This record gives sequence, structure tokens and C-alpha cells, in this order.
Amino acid sequence: MFELLGLVILLLSLGLFFQRRSKTQSLVPRPYTFSSDLKMVMVVRHDLKMGTGKIAAQCCHACLGLYKSLITKDLPRLQAWENSCYRKIVLKCPSEEEMLKIAEAADKKNLDYYIVRDAGLTQIAPGSKTVLSIGPASEDELKDVTSHLKLL
Repeated sequence: MFELLGLVILLLSLGLFFQRRSKTQSLVPRPYTFSSDLKMVMVVRHDLKMGTGKIAAQCCHACLGLYKSLITKDLPRLQAWENSCYRKIVLKCPSEEEMLKIAEAADKKNLDYYIVRDAGLTQIAPGSKTVLSIGPASEDELKDVTSHLKLL
């Protein structure tokens, strides 16, 4: 229970850190409009039995990996996500196969995604796919792909 609480606090503090930066520094002018319900979903492989700190680190890698890939591709959407207070949700999936099916479904829906591959320096074998991040997208778009998953 305390491990989950620690993970939630870490993710919330990450969001607050970015939110503080965003109030003084905006990514782009606001020529495009998006709905205000943009979220990023992180899908964590539950079969790897990662520790809480490892999950938190992998989720950070997933969030930043997707963010960095979108900086040159879709700045207006990142700014809209910024205005949504960097909303994130962390879900669990049972296996790598399931995670790859979810990534494929996201791709078919034209949702951006990023898969973290672990370096293998601590708990997990090198190259293991640990977390999939999808978005930022509307809740409806994300539900099409992840509605069958449960919260971590």
C-alpha cells in the first residue's frame, strides 16, 4: 500500500514540477485548440514484478520519451496537455504480448506511443519492454485502446 502511495506521490510531484515550469515558459503560441481533457496513459507490465521505485523510474522514462518525441512533431498538443496539468494515468497489463497489442491498437488509432526498453542495470533483463506510454489524447480516444486495463 505504501509503495503504491509512493508511486502516486512521485507521479504527482513530477506533474507539479512541470506545471510550475509551464507557467513561466510556454512551449508555443496557442494557435490550435484541443479539448481540455488530454491525458497520457502509461501501461506497466505487471508480469515483470518490478519494485515500486523501478516502476516509478520506468514510468518517468515512458513519459519523457513520448514527450521528447512530440516536441518536434506536435507542439500544440503538448501545450494543450500542459494546460490540462499534465494529466497522467498508470494502468497495469499482464504481459509483453498484451502491451504490444495495445501499442498496435494505439498505432491503428493514430495515437502516439513510446515503449521503454530497460538497460538491464538493476532488476530487469536488458532490452525488456517495461512500460508503454500513449497520448496525450482525449479520454475517449484512450478508452478505445485501454478500457480493459485496471489501475496499477
